[in-house]
Amino acid sequence: MLLLPCGRRGEEQAWTFYDRSGNNILAEDTSSGVGLARPYLPLNAPVALDSTTWPRGFAATFSTISVAWNTLWQPKMRLYALTSTVGTATGEVQVLVEGNPWGPVVTAGAAFDHTDVIPDVQLGRQFQIEVQARRLTGTGSIAAQVFMIYGRQT
Repeated sequence: MLLLPCGRRGEEQAWTFYDRSGNNILAEDTSSGVGLARPYLPLNAPVALDSTTWPRGFAATFSTISVAWNTLWQPKMRLYALTSTVGTATGEVQVLVEGNPWGPVVTAGAAFDHTDVIPDVQLGRQFQIEVQARRLTGTGSIAAQVFMIYGRQT
């Protein structure tokens, strides 16, 4: 549904789109008069390419090495991360969404590239993403760095 409120001369007009459930899913930014107010579209932050500086884990069990909070605007998400080993270690990396495994467990050294639904999170609500690593053998650590993450349609 498109709303175009009529106003007196000099007032700003606004438009908003609602989904079938009544959620505001798209609106213009009337304060600045430029661009979108909703949805909030995140931009990826620059990250280091040097894997020796990436978040890393040393534990023999999965432990969280990085965490992010995001707002759900689309029902699916794509997450792309590179993983690495340091020293003689071998290990694995997994991603959790709201504390539950999301996507495959990958062997350290392989890329994590997964697209799927974000379960049990309502539109416009925040949800937590965790990257976890575990060392299986050797000495050293398991590292991972998220390079790309974005919401997708079904």
